[in-house]
Amino acid sequence: MNILGNIFLGIASLIIFYLVTSFYSRSMPGGDAGVGYAWGIITLNGAFFVCMVIVALIVGWKGGFEWISASKSTRTLFAILGVLLTLLYVAFCGFIKADSGIYPGPVRFLINFSYPLLPIIVIIISAILLNDSLKNAIPAALFKWPSIFVTIVSLAGFSTYLIHQMIESATDQAAILESNAKVEDENTIRILGEIDTCDVLSNMGAILSFTDGYQTEIIKTAAIVKIKTNPDWE
Repeated sequence: MNILGNIFLGIASLIIFYLVTSFYSRSMPGGDAGVGYAWGIITLNGAFFVCMVIVALIVGWKGGFEWISASKSTRTLFAILGVLLTLLYVAFCGFIKADSGIYPGPVRFLINFSYPLLPIIVIIISAILLNDSLKNAIPAALFKWPSIFVTIVSLAGFSTYLIHQMIESATDQAAILESNAKVEDENTIRILGEIDTCDVLSNMGAILSFTDGYQTEIIKTAAIVKIKTNPDWE
């Protein structure tokens, strides 16, 4: 299993190297080339994700996550969640890296900081946990603390992005409501002007159209008051 794990780890390393040198190091081109660029990032990040999940499963099968907890169920749960969170965040950073300039400072910093660094740290940690000779030759702190660091950065990155999206969504919704209110106010003013200038003697039908259930109370009240100015009104 070690050989298989190292093969997938090697493939993952080549994928990250190719992503950084051929995609992340240059801006997204326009036209059809931009479509190919985007699909290249999606495909390569997906392949990296699959390779690293396979490596993580092999590490877990070998007992490489025993340092997380003495309880097997707790250890398995935390290992799976940590690995999936980190890999999803790394892939996520890769997908949106080209558009990172549209995000505010904290989100942009975490994206640009994470996409090249976290995969390298994850690959190094995986290599240590996968190969017993490396794992036994170094202090456990050298792979424990980087693992915790990667998990915290991934959590912080996702949280910062989600908070930004929530704030942006709330801001957009408030702008829409304000715009709708402004349009409604302008429409009300226009209709009130039409009611005020309407001749109730020759154009009663136009006034009556403003008294139906689709109008606001202000408009209906103004229309009724105008109708009552007709001398023939009883």
